[in-house]
Amino acid sequence: MGALCGDPYSRTVFFAVLEGLYEDGVSTEVVDAVLARHPKGGSLHFVPVCPICTPTEYAFQVYRKRPVFYRAKIGTEVDTFGDGLPAGERDAILCGGPAERLKAIHGLVQGWIARRLESLRLTKEEREAYTAAFEDGRKRGMNSLQSARKADPHMAYAGEKACAVCDAANGACKLPGR
Repeated sequence: MGALCGDPYSRTVFFAVLEGLYEDGVSTEVVDAVLARHPKGGSLHFVPVCPICTPTEYAFQVYRKRPVFYRAKIGTEVDTFGDGLPAGERDAILCGGPAERLKAIHGLVQGWIARRLESLRLTKEEREAYTAAFEDGRKRGMNSLQSARKADPHMAYAGEKACAVCDAANGACKLPGR
């Protein structure tokens, strides 16, 4: 599983997240909070070089630069399709502590990936291939997290035992009815 290097798994993550952002109408304020950087550099919410975090972060970056769509019939401009996140999710990301933010990000990403996987109508073998790829991606991401912790023990993700985004992708493969 690579970071958008032609593999279907990272592309699925990228497009699932991008579509989810548009469908839910996530506000720019929330996107900016998710893309926040640590004062010393590095992401607050994405593990560096993680094969699951990277396409997720790229999707947030692309969405952040989204164009405005002009709706001629109603004479308004919009830049997304949904009405925004429910107050609890929005507030967790904007006002919550690190654990709350990561939990909210996990829930969003897991739902978006699950929706995308469901829309693909995967065979049992294809579902197993996604599950294996996401499990491998999580292992590689956790190795990256361990390396980052050694390089900078004060990094923003230092207190976390797992990666919220990797857990979301893996959880999406295992949701009931999927």
